[in-house]
Amino acid sequence: MPVALAFYVKHRNHPSIKYRQPILMAVVGLLCTIQCWGMACIGLFGRPWSCVAAVVPSLVLFRVTGLVYFLAQGSVVAMFSITELLALPQHRSPTALKRMQAYRWLLFRPVQAGFVMVGGILALGVGIGILPSTLWHATFGDCALYISTAAEIAAMSAVSLYLSRHISMVVDNFGLRQTYERAALAMFVVAVVGAATMASAAMGTKTAEVFRTAIHAIAAHVV
Repeated sequence: MPVALAFYVKHRNHPSIKYRQPILMAVVGLLCTIQCWGMACIGLFGRPWSCVAAVVPSLVLFRVTGLVYFLAQGSVVAMFSITELLALPQHRSPTALKRMQAYRWLLFRPVQAGFVMVGGILALGVGIGILPSTLWHATFGDCALYISTAAEIAAMSAVSLYLSRHISMVVDNFGLRQTYERAALAMFVVAVVGAATMASAAMGTKTAEVFRTAIHAIAAHVV
């Protein structure tokens, strides 16, 4: 993943990359890399560790990565919609014009940074608040998948699919809509596998205990 990320950043001005919000996607790739490494290290040396050790890779990075990913996808939707509006203004109503004027703020870096900071704080606060207090006293192996739940991944898949449906087909010359749809489908598959793993882990299956840590790394690689 680091090699692919380096090539992506190096060629970020390539026509097939520069319209995909490469800076934001590079941040997503960096966060996913850290998450993969963190989960791998905790998985290898995490049996005696507390559940708190899973908070950074499973809770903090997971939610912030999701926010940045959706911000990048939403920015693509806004950018393509504005481009289509400029190319075919007769196909848009005055209401749509006002809506596009509001969406254009998504393309400003300070607004994007503020969105990630505020959204990240809210998401982390809610995520920590809904965790059962008993998990904080458990070991890492007993709580890893309960912090980043399969339901969250499924919800991310639905949001990504919804945003992909709003990408302008008039402007999309590089197949971004299909790319995001495939990513959403992959997220859904990860959610299904994660749910099955949690169900088997609840029944005390030894194989599930070994496999559960890999789910987080798979999810990060999918993104």
